[in-house]
Amino acid sequence: MDTEEQMPKSYEDFLLAEDGSFVIWRLTGDSELGAHWEEYRQSHPELEQEIQKAIRVADSIRLNDFVYSEGETLLQNIQCSIAQQHKRQQWYRWVAVAAMLVLLALPLGYLALGRWGADQVYQENLVAKAQGTDVVLTVGGKSVSVSSADPIVVSKGCVYGRDRMKPLLSGDRCNISVPYGKHVAMLLDDGSQLWVNANTQVEVPTRFGRTARDIRVNGEVYVDVVHQPSRPFTVYTKDMNVAVHGTSFGVSAYHDDSTPSVVLVKGKVTVQSTTGQSVAMSPNEQVRLVGNRMEKRGVDVRSYVSWKDNYLLFDNTPITEVFQQVGKYYGIVLTAVDSHAMQQNITGKLYLSNRVEGVLDAIALLTHATYIIHNSKVEFSKRTEKEPSM
Repeated sequence: MDTEEQMPKSYEDFLLAEDGSFVIWRLTGDSELGAHWEEYRQSHPELEQEIQKAIRVADSIRLNDFVYSEGETLLQNIQCSIAQQHKRQQWYRWVAVAAMLVLLALPLGYLALGRWGADQVYQENLVAKAQGTDVVLTVGGKSVSVSSADPIVVSKGCVYGRDRMKPLLSGDRCNISVPYGKHVAMLLDDGSQLWVNANTQVEVPTRFGRTARDIRVNGEVYVDVVHQPSRPFTVYTKDMNVAVHGTSFGVSAYHDDSTPSVVLVKGKVTVQSTTGQSVAMSPNEQVRLVGNRMEKRGVDVRSYVSWKDNYLLFDNTPITEVFQQVGKYYGIVLTAVDSHAMQQNITGKLYLSNRVEGVLDAIALLTHATYIIHNSKVEFSKRTEKEPSM
């Protein structure tokens, strides 16, 4: 039982507790920790306001917070990794505090690990490709570059960036090109919201017509459509089209994608292939075009659209699929060269940092692995006792 001196009295005390259990509970949803802290709340109603504040802070942390299917917690894995890298017993005493510092001081998820074997030239090539350039907007043959951090507004024949009083471009149609490692949010002429993922090109009218609202997509988007029955909203892609009536959904349809797909978050859509097949969708369903056949199934849509909120969500996901999703976003190839690295499943969130090295370091740390970079290819392998320290 807590003594008067040991009992947390402020939200900082909860967040910086030596054992790290409060933040680990909020990040991982561990049931035993949850039961412990719920009991604590019941026993200390006078601290409820501070506990709520600590919960808000912990829940806002944007870190690559993995949990392992083998039952390992984030804290245990950090303990193991630090022990392997430093081989100094005193680190065990500080590991919980170190975990808290990582969680609270590194919101961009950058973990400063050594990149063993990463030649500087290869690393620079990888970063240049994965972090891309700025978003490019083109209207009527004129192009401008904008930061992916700046929301884009398309309205009444004009395109606006950060300055809502001064248009960047004017004309009938706007083409948006988003590079690898970035995504951008847009507000369309009708008030609908559009999120455009990495390596995606979208064409939108700067002013929608009276009877239809059409956009064209090569890549991946998430759309939250304003309900206007008299003006149907349609997303056109190379292999299929999505007819919408006020809804939220995601479309993944890259030109080189063999299985384009649609996931429905809420509302109702109809997906039609260019060969004439038509499928109506309900929330929490996915439709994939496999060859010439449409397949529909129930899914947890959060894992398909979480990228718009700056993270990838995994649920007991094989590491090979994690590699595929990360590689798709950053335009790189991730592989594992031994069975140890290939046999892990991961559950949790991976924050899409602007620093691709930070994402690779997080994967390496939390899978007990190291990696080597060859141009745009990253090879992961099991970390050995002989790996150099930082």
